Amino acid sequence: MAIARTALVVGPAKVTQNGGTFFTKGNIEPRLDMETLEIATDMHGKVDERVIEVPVEVGFVPEGAWKAVNIAALWPYANPTFGSSVFGAADKPMVLTGNDGAIHTIHASALTKMPSLLLSATKTMIGEARFRGVRKDNTEWTAADTLYSITSGAYADTTFVPAQIKVQRYTAAIVALTGFTSFDTEDGWTIDFDTGLTYITTDGGGAIDAKLTSVSVMAKCKPIGPTSTQIVDALKYQGAGASRGRSIQGANDLVITGEDATTIITINKPGMRQAGFRFGSTVLRQGEIGFVATRTVAAGVPGALFSLAGGA
Repeated sequence: MAIARTALVVGPAKVTQNGGTFFTKGNIEPRLDMETLEIATDMHGKVDERVIEVPVEVGFVPEGAWKAVNIAALWPYANPTFGSSVFGAADKPMVLTGNDGAIHTIHASALTKMPSLLLSATKTMIGEARFRGVRKDNTEWTAADTLYSITSGAYADTTFVPAQIKVQRYTAAIVALTGFTSFDTEDGWTIDFDTGLTYITTDGGGAIDAKLTSVSVMAKCKPIGPTSTQIVDALKYQGAGASRGRSIQGANDLVITGEDATTIITINKPGMRQAGFRFGSTVLRQGEIGFVATRTVAAGVPGALFSLAGGA
């Protein structure tokens, strides 16, 4: 069958969501994979499938622009309120605008995976972010455009500024922790964020909301500066301060600062939870160490797990 070249639609897109504007390092692939219930009998086998849910899932790697509106959109759970709605009282659309003018809109979206931070002079800063879409608030399935719509319009953008994409070296410091008051790394930092969500469903509407149930943060690097003994001492596996059941919470924050002196990532009151060493003729002795963030509590009110500064 002959196909006209104009029928082969290609083209990148920009993404807007919750105040942020993102360009991506690769493809953006919204998925509308229907969840179904099989109808089967022992006599007849499978005879049908019934629709249970039509979730929309989107994942992409942002270009790495370090600006305030994107930081707010990609890391909104720094000081989490557990049991709160991630979709919010008002719908937050995600709009994918192709350079051909195609506009795909997920009408009620929420961030389900905060992207990792990659702090290095050889990498852009931001890992993969993941989002999910549910139906518009208080809207029946039978209403038009309840979940996903496709329209068209003119493509335009004035937000892209290459200088906002940070690639630089970083130094780190933990005040008063011997060996860690100022240190470098072999190949930068990876900071991973894990978010727990519980979806709220109704019999007629399916998944209509998701509640935040957990947030955890781990910052990992291969340190240059601390000695092997200082790393073991910081772990408190043994000796002074070591005990089964002790708190891992550190006395001071881990502060990671970019060479520009304005990009600052703070992991609040972390405890070192993992470490390792390497022996070989081509590897440095210190292996990867990992710090986990903790929350301080003042007058019964928990504080933030992390903070991110320096966005344009």
